[in-house]
Amino acid sequence: MDKDILKFVTDEVEKGNKVSFTILTDADGSSPGKAGAMMAISENGKTIGTVGGGSLENKIMIEAKKAIINERDIEFDYNLGEKGDLGMLCGGNVKGYTKIFYPQNKIIIVGAGHVGKAVYEIAATLDFEVTVLDDREEYANKDNFPNANIIVGEYADILERLETDKTTAIVIVTRGHAYDKIAVEKLINKESFYIGMIGSKNKVYATLQEIKKDDRYKKSIDKLYAPIGLDIGSNRVKEIALGILCEIFLVKNGKKPAFMRDLFQEKIKKNG
Repeated sequence: MDKDILKFVTDEVEKGNKVSFTILTDADGSSPGKAGAMMAISENGKTIGTVGGGSLENKIMIEAKKAIINERDIEFDYNLGEKGDLGMLCGGNVKGYTKIFYPQNKIIIVGAGHVGKAVYEIAATLDFEVTVLDDREEYANKDNFPNANIIVGEYADILERLETDKTTAIVIVTRGHAYDKIAVEKLINKESFYIGMIGSKNKVYATLQEIKKDDRYKKSIDKLYAPIGLDIGSNRVKEIALGILCEIFLVKNGKKPAFMRDLFQEKIKKNG
């Protein structure tokens, strides 16, 4: 059973789901769960294993699901007596730990030029699985992108076959307006948590106007971040890349740009 639980965690993470894994580290008295008991819950609601059933397991499941949402590991220590945390009659004490396992984020960089290379260099330090696509082998190769998956070919062909999921971020930074348009058309309806396209305001506007004429993209075009990245007041390639990665993480975490200092000051005012 223990092996099945660990396999469940691995399989669910590989499918792109966050998973909580709970183990009882200590149990005494008449606890329904014993030390070493394990349980795992996927964010899609699937569960496996048991930590004793009853009120104890229900409480642990509730907290484990919260931990998935909050993306935070937790320790717990429950008194199982009548006057304890759960109002149980069995007596004893249970301690345990819930750890959250996360799927690896993927980033697909469409375009192996200067900006694409700069995005890769930062993303490679952030535990992304990186895929780089271009139609030029002299740019998209292991010398320039040593730890990336490299795909070379005509954009229309390779993007059509590309597989994505909810853990995927897509960065479109090709060498020209026409290629950007192809990339958006091939990728905008695929699953991803982020898709962005580089370009000046005029080029982005022109591209979007053309794409919006096609009914196939009307329902999904609004999820495109274009022009890509945060406005950090710089035209330097590496700083543009940093702005792109910052935007990706803001979208991933459901946040908007804000200075921590300002949030701190707001908290002080509310508590003042």
